[in-house]
Amino acid sequence: MERRLCKRYWLLVSGHLKVANPQASGVAKLPACPSSFAATQAAWRFLNNDRVCIGEMAEPIRELGRQAANQSSSSFVLAIHDWMKIGCGSHRRKKDLAQLTHEHDVGYELSSCLLADGQNGLPLAPMEFRLETGTEIHHTQEAELVEEVWHTDQVASVMQSSQSWGINKPIIHVIDQEGDSIAHYRQWDAAGERFLVRSEDRSVIWQDKERRFSSIVRSLLRTDAFDIRQRINFRGKQHELRVAETSVILHRPAKPRRKGKQTTVAGPPLSVRLIVSRVYDSSNRKKAEWYLVSNAPAEISCEQLAHSYYWRWRIETFFKLLKSSGFEIEHWRQETGSAIAKRLLVAAMACVVVWQLERNENPDAIEMKTLLVKLSGRQMKRNRPFTAPAMLAGLEKLIPLMEILQHHTIQELKQLAIKTLPPQLINFG
Repeated sequence: MERRLCKRYWLLVSGHLKVANPQASGVAKLPACPSSFAATQAAWRFLNNDRVCIGEMAEPIRELGRQAANQSSSSFVLAIHDWMKIGCGSHRRKKDLAQLTHEHDVGYELSSCLLADGQNGLPLAPMEFRLETGTEIHHTQEAELVEEVWHTDQVASVMQSSQSWGINKPIIHVIDQEGDSIAHYRQWDAAGERFLVRSEDRSVIWQDKERRFSSIVRSLLRTDAFDIRQRINFRGKQHELRVAETSVILHRPAKPRRKGKQTTVAGPPLSVRLIVSRVYDSSNRKKAEWYLVSNAPAEISCEQLAHSYYWRWRIETFFKLLKSSGFEIEHWRQETGSAIAKRLLVAAMACVVVWQLERNENPDAIEMKTLLVKLSGRQMKRNRPFTAPAMLAGLEKLIPLMEILQHHTIQELKQLAIKTLPPQLINFG
């Protein structure tokens, strides 16, 4: 990307360091910009410029994710896959909307792969995007890697793409139950990829007998196999996570469904790890149970894998940040999927900037986070003094203030406030 466009890109990122609302979901006007109209026009020209390539816009995000992953003390990193609908039913000027579920539910479909720290699950960077419209697909991968349209099929192309990310440690691909497919397990394992997927109650070979997961769990409970117990925060409350592991063999043929037709595809038996995670409340009542299938190496413990799936919700909070608690993507007024995809990458870089600060535990970083929360005016929970939306809200005020201080001294601002504001509102200490 040429120098002028790079400068505009970072100005747009600065304009996205804020918490938007549906009525004002556009790019923020910084003090250096002469007018709101000029800021809007500059954003429009950038997002609709054919010389701005989505793949090039993704590379700075990948570079920060690559650096964070390689510097992490964890022996592995997580690549969390998920899909999100972007509803745009009220946007009459968008001509490339796709039908999502029914004829009145229209918009775009976004798939993303979020890189997360294997030690604590903290988000590092969204490494891949795929925005599917009613007419074309906008993606951050090579053209030859995006031919498949089914969700589970898309995972293989992202896995292939992950080999070029430059990460020097194993990548565990974490997928929710939508990725539960024997055919894809065999495909991914044959390609040497490591996965962790939530599975349904399948029939497998266990101890030379065909058993369902639920039956295996009952046997494990009788032998007190759930000896790994950890305290976790589940749905806002403290719960206990209990974990057990055993080895099973996936032996049945795959039954993929394409265009409404189901076929049977035989395949070789596949030995995998079954990790059973159970969540209990303070009254010892089971609140959740997950069957997790993985081919991760034995060096990664079942406890680590259980927590890795628990951290899958990080991508849900990322999507929430894009939608309701941050950028209000469903209210963006860009009229094409191409412009939406480019602006999405700008917003993603803003997320990465905030996540970098959120992970930083240096004294200066803690002081900065405290300052941003104060500027945001938000009340925080004791166990969560800093959140990404609160820091975005603080940055929305800090960045314009820093620009103003380039043209006015602190004393000038104080005197102006004393002359124009009620004295009851002014307290300079």
